[in-house]
Amino acid sequence: MNDFINSMLASAVVIVIMITIGGMVFYFINRKQVNARKETYVTIHQNLKPNTRVEFAGGLVGKLVKVGEEYCEVELTKGMVITISRYSISRIIEK
Repeated sequence: MNDFINSMLASAVVIVIMITIGGMVFYFINRKQVNARKETYVTIHQNLKPNTRVEFAGGLVGKLVKVGEEYCEVELTKGMVITISRYSISRIIEK
């Protein structure tokens, strides 16, 4: 009976160690991806200027008319200008 308890304890310790190592690997991989995504969005928001074509997070595409601190005015079609949060812009469309 004592050998059974020792083997169960050893198995539990090995499982805890494996889960800890797996969690650490996941954390570092995820952290790297989050930092890369953050740098991409910082670059996008630094390069916002009028007459730039952008795509929103919802898939709409338009041309920036005015860029402010928190909000941007975007022309979707001729004469249709809407105000959006600058943080809803997901990418700049190159010509």
